[in-house]
Amino acid sequence: MNYRRGENTPVLSLEIELVKKEDMKSYTIKGMLPIDLTMIYNKAERRMELLNQKLTDGSEAYLSIWMVNPGSLTYGGTDFVNGMYGKLKEGSDNEYEFVDDGRKADFVTRGMILWSKAGEYKAYAESRFAFITLVKHE
Repeated sequence: MNYRRGENTPVLSLEIELVKKEDMKSYTIKGMLPIDLTMIYNKAERRMELLNQKLTDGSEAYLSIWMVNPGSLTYGGTDFVNGMYGKLKEGSDNEYEFVDDGRKADFVTRGMILWSKAGEYKAYAESRFAFITLVKHE
């Protein structure tokens, strides 16, 4: 996974793994954070979606959709409603750019940010994931 911490920041990389869940509709993301996150497979749209979700660490923090510039975000109470989806990058057969899913009017999601009632949630090494790309390996 490649990402940036903001608009004009260097590209960073993480090795992540997607593990199919028993429901056969979603995947556990391993390696993005020390806790598991969920990625949904939207069968109707035939795409992988990274959506806002409450963190599984017992906090009241969320992986929230984030405009990046300006720094607007949507926090809490709307698990798996808004987010981004993986779109095959033009000219590639295995690289996916995560783009806005179009579900939230007047809001263009460019990334995900960890957020709590107190503000940015910095319990882990990373809290900002903008301009996300994934490369599918066999």
